[in-house]
Amino acid sequence: MSVLKRKLIDYRYLIGFLILCFILLIPFALKIIDSRYEPYPSIILPSGEWMAQLKNGNYAFVTYSLYGYDLATDSLRKLDTREFLNPIPPTYIYGLSSIYFGVQERKTPFLRDKLLMPNNRDNQKMINNSKFWLAKKLEKQGCRNTTLIIKVFNSQINNPRRAIVKTTLIDKKIINISQ
Repeated sequence: MSVLKRKLIDYRYLIGFLILCFILLIPFALKIIDSRYEPYPSIILPSGEWMAQLKNGNYAFVTYSLYGYDLATDSLRKLDTREFLNPIPPTYIYGLSSIYFGVQERKTPFLRDKLLMPNNRDNQKMINNSKFWLAKKLEKQGCRNTTLIIKVFNSQINNPRRAIVKTTLIDKKIINISQ
């Protein structure tokens, strides 16, 4: 019995390591399969647009703005993001713009297609629902309900003065909402 006990003591670190790997593997596997799965509590740390970078004494960060074509003047005008996304929090614009507000068919990873086999009919229904929602939101702000434009800017703020030093357009996404 003492030989078995000694062997277990020798392998306790290995056993602990294997248990820890198994526990950490579950959230990682869920994140790989589909980014919508958010295991809680999660050990995955935040990253992406939320991270501010310091360059030459200036803070650099990414901002998103929504634009639509005004009904009266037919000119491009900036939309109130908070009002447009209500009841969705305005900070979700980062994720929503990356998937084009759900109005385009998403390319899914190979493994997810083979494992989960999504229903294309449901996907088309969700796309139509997203288009209808966006059209109503554009009409509510006095814009044509056919086009939404997302502009992504890189802004720099001077650290001591707290003033915007430079703003450059990084990306422009045009979303066609026509049904």
